[in-house]
Amino acid sequence: MKPLSDRSSHAIWAVDFKTTLSFIAMVSIILCVGMAGFGAVSMLQTSLKNFGENRIPDLKALAILNQHRMVIRGETFAVSLLLHQEGPAEAFADIRKHQQQAWKNIDEAWIALRANPRQSDRGKELLQQAESDYNAWRNAHKRMDSILLKLTDPENHSQYNELHRQYMELTAETLPLSNTIYLTFDALTDNNIANTSAMVERSLGIAGILQKGAIFSLLLGTGISIFLFILSHKARNEAARQRWNAHQDLERRRANLQAIFDTAPVGMILLNGEGKVRHINPVVSGITGMPGSSGMFRQIGEFLNCIHAHLPAKGCGYRKEGPCGQCRIRAALECALDARKEIRAVESAHTLSIHGRTENFFFQISAAPLFLDGSNHVLLTLFDITGHKETEAELRSSNMMLEKTIAHASVLARKTALSPRD
Repeated sequence: MKPLSDRSSHAIWAVDFKTTLSFIAMVSIILCVGMAGFGAVSMLQTSLKNFGENRIPDLKALAILNQHRMVIRGETFAVSLLLHQEGPAEAFADIRKHQQQAWKNIDEAWIALRANPRQSDRGKELLQQAESDYNAWRNAHKRMDSILLKLTDPENHSQYNELHRQYMELTAETLPLSNTIYLTFDALTDNNIANTSAMVERSLGIAGILQKGAIFSLLLGTGISIFLFILSHKARNEAARQRWNAHQDLERRRANLQAIFDTAPVGMILLNGEGKVRHINPVVSGITGMPGSSGMFRQIGEFLNCIHAHLPAKGCGYRKEGPCGQCRIRAALECALDARKEIRAVESAHTLSIHGRTENFFFQISAAPLFLDGSNHVLLTLFDITGHKETEAELRSSNMMLEKTIAHASVLARKTALSPRD
């Protein structure tokens, strides 16, 4: 059976994997819909641009052409009514002025009509036909305009009848041309309207697709968002549960370590990166004769009441010669802090002041580097071997006394053996 942490990690990984896949799918769909929408909007933009730049100006130009064609046609008929009037030169001048203005508008509209590109072959064919009809109609009216110009001159009064006859002959010639160009303009208008209607229908179809795509995107985005929310909610709950389990496990580990720390048969001291005492166990309190809360955040020599701790002006650890320079506790501490090396079972002798009395201690010391709360620490262990050392000293003294006794007995035995017998 897998540990709880492994199962939690696997579950979170599975949820994260699903979330990632869903996110990638949503992004892909959004990109596809966005690209399709961009293409559709581009088509709509092209259609609207065609409406604004081609279709509408075309219809406007055709309307102006037909409007002023009828103006010129009406003014042409008005000339025939002035034949028997007195002093018609001024009236002829007004007619010519109106025609000139109409021709100006027609020429401008014709230029605009020719400038617009034709999208279909039918449109191109009708424009060519309109250009041919327009040129024939325009040339005929140029001849009529030269006659009308003469009619506006009062000095040509004697030639009015002849000029009028010529004008009417040309009028009869231009009427069929006017009718023909009207039919051509009308065909162009119908073709434009048909193409515009087809374009409008196509644009409406694109707009409908965009509308459906927008609705689909909204529904899909909402569904994926809800799905992602559910997955992320599960992931958050799983992560919170894992953090809680990890916290509980950490608390149990801390409690176990604290129990080991408190019940260890050797003295244990936790020091920070500055070499100051942060925590001790009861064994150390028994050695120093002080409670655990006393002397916290002091240097190790000051905490243990080493008789040499106050010799340097700055306190323990700031003197490199004499007893402080030979202190093995300080050497082990600095090696663990600076070199991050573990020191094991180093014997060291120290003279401590316990309740005002100077006592000699022998310790077997070990030091291990730790990293706690974001900074370097050292766990220092002190195994009091003072009694063992005293026993060894007594044993050595006893052995020496025994050796002396044996040697003395041997001497006495030899003397006894050599002395004469009575």
